[in-house]
Amino acid sequence: MNDSNVLLEESVFAQLQRYVEKGLLLHGSRITSINVLKAGKRPICATNVPAIAMMYAIRPDETFLQISDGEIWTVENPGSQDFRIRATKGFMKKAGPGSVYVVEPGQFHNGKNSFEFVAFSPVKPVARIDVVPSDLPYKIDRLSRRLRDYYRSELVRQSAILPW
Repeated sequence: MNDSNVLLEESVFAQLQRYVEKGLLLHGSRITSINVLKAGKRPICATNVPAIAMMYAIRPDETFLQISDGEIWTVENPGSQDFRIRATKGFMKKAGPGSVYVVEPGQFHNGKNSFEFVAFSPVKPVARIDVVPSDLPYKIDRLSRRLRDYYRSELVRQSAILPW
């Protein structure tokens, strides 16, 4: 086979990063068939950090349970090149396929942190990228019990300020 005729497939992470560089936002979900994102009890959340959107897409379903009941994960230093992904052992055992939806930023407002954006009215995605845990570009480190407890307490604190 002639190597000059082989097209290299762009990684999922690179595709998502390209969308972000164009000014678009990303919404990760375990649901792979959404035509319109709608707010419920919580607003629609989006991010400009591909790794965060991917983690939301592959997360176990129970990560929306009470913070103390579900598995937990975090992306440390999310805006930098040396970010780190950590998750509980149970998170990675239960992680599965999902989708990252690409959305226009027009309806979104700043959320809890600099990389989170929220919308309260329906948003139609402009693209969908299916993801699986192996699409993450970096190794996921195990979240120690001490760090797990710390991040859970931070989530509880933040939820008291902004309940989404």
